[in-house]
Amino acid sequence: MAAGADESVLHQIRELQVKATVEDFTPVTVKTKGIVTWADPALGKYFQIQDDTGGMRVEFTGPDGPKVRDLVEVNGTLERGPYAPVISAATYSVTGTGELPRAENASGGGLLNGEYNGLLVDIHGFVRSAEIVPPNIFVALLSSGSARITLRISNPGDLNPKDWIARQVFLRGVAVPVRARSSLRQLVDVEVHGAAQADFYSRGPMPPDPWAQPVMPLHEAFQ
Repeated sequence: MAAGADESVLHQIRELQVKATVEDFTPVTVKTKGIVTWADPALGKYFQIQDDTGGMRVEFTGPDGPKVRDLVEVNGTLERGPYAPVISAATYSVTGTGELPRAENASGGGLLNGEYNGLLVDIHGFVRSAEIVPPNIFVALLSSGSARITLRISNPGDLNPKDWIARQVFLRGVAVPVRARSSLRQLVDVEVHGAAQADFYSRGPMPPDPWAQPVMPLHEAFQ
């Protein structure tokens, strides 16, 4: 159960992130506000928000979630979370709509360092693999510098995985930590989650269809 707190005090997200990392932290009731940068009701009762100081995951209790670009005030329980601080058991109210914050230009290495956790980012690289997974998510493995980053795009529309293999692509989405080393809480994996097909694109003409080429024996491929 969360410890008591003054729910009338509006905290910035960075304040909450720092509060949740102190050694003697216990869950506490908090209030914050921000703009929704990612949401997909098909994936569960949570969304991402961001303010001028940082970004955070919110897990809510009501029947319906907000939409991307909604301005929200959130009341809930601040917890450390499995990979990064989260606000759980939250209620929220929509106070308007706004423009998304400027996306940070992120590299694969910077993402894995935790530099952009919870923030809206722009990332680019070459697609190494792609597929559609249930309920309807476009998932691609991106080669970005020396790192491999998984992209997950909700509401993918007519994105066909075969069309994107080996293409240089760009995605605007939220950097989401997804795996850490047990009690050390050392970050080891980050994904970038896009809210819609429009957030994912490629520049330049589509390359020749690799699936239309004849099968080449391996001993010829390396000559």
